[in-house]
Amino acid sequence: MIKIKPQYILLYSVGIVLLVFGNRQFWEKFQEEEKKKLLEEKMVQEAKIESFKPFETQNLLFDEKNKVWKNNHISFHTIHVGKVNFPALKLEGSVKKETNDDENASDSL
Repeated sequence: MIKIKPQYILLYSVGIVLLVFGNRQFWEKFQEEEKKKLLEEKMVQEAKIESFKPFETQNLLFDEKNKVWKNNHISFHTIHVGKVNFPALKLEGSVKKETNDDENASDSL
């Protein structure tokens, strides 16, 4: 059987503690991971709260005279078109830069 002196056990344990706790990059990564976990948990909680909110409902009315459905509420729709490749957007000569100094300012008043 191997006999180890208590002072060697103490020295080895101090060395292991210094290797683990003395590594600054390890602790920075550990703290970043903890922040990410907390942020994810917060996002999940917010998503749960949002999922239990009631839906917005609107009443549609049918105009029998014009035979058209009408919505009296104002609504907006977002349209995602992806990447747009318009040649007119690439023209740099047609864009004027406005400045605040008196010589280059336009007469817009």
